[in-house]
Amino acid sequence: MKITKNIKPLAAGTVVVLPGGELLRIVEYIDAFSGVYKVQFLDVDGDDYVPVGDERVIPASDLVGAECE
Repeated sequence: MKITKNIKPLAAGTVVVLPGGELLRIVEYIDAFSGVYKVQFLDVDGDDYVPVGDERVIPASDLVGAECE
């Protein structure tokens, strides 16, 4: 499913593929007013997703155009 600016907040655990091919997992939807997510970037190890790096905060607008798995 393609992410648009009018989509409902994504649930924790949702895996997102950014247009550049990077993978991330939604950890938490932080603020409905400003539309901010806490995310963790992932790498693929066979059939498993492996967390890479620390959790980060990104605005929901940065996810527009990405795909949900």
